Amino acid sequence: MKKMLGKDVYVSVGGKVVALSSNCSISVSQSLLEVAPRQSSRAREYITDRYAWQATFDALIELGPTGMGVGEDVTVAKAVADGRMFRMYVGSGISPDDGGPSVGLSGSGYFTEFEEQAAVGSYASYRATITGSGPLTFHIEE
Repeated sequence: MKKMLGKDVYVSVGGKVVALSSNCSISVSQSLLEVAPRQSSRAREYITDRYAWQATFDALIELGPTGMGVGEDVTVAKAVADGRMFRMYVGSGISPDDGGPSVGLSGSGYFTEFEEQAAVGSYASYRATITGSGPLTFHIEE
């Protein structure tokens, strides 16, 4: 499998791509509800309940105040300060141009961690976590 490129992980706000990354991890946690009746064989039984997800980016690079879309100028920091909802997409690193389907995950949420990192004389990047608000969706496109 090809490694992921910056174009494969992006964050948008209001339909405008505002940041790219090639380093992302996604964690999903699932709650369980115990459903075994008291007269059962003493073994616990469960059904699934709600799930939660988070995406963490270690090297999120902001595109600048113009982004890659249309409309108002948006920066990541301004959107975080305004409490705006973000949408993130994480691709597989494989695209139809590489002979395979485009596969990825997407979801909307809010930044719950946002830390700027910059060395003297280099570009700034962000360590950030988006906590999901709604479903995490799996995509396959031929």
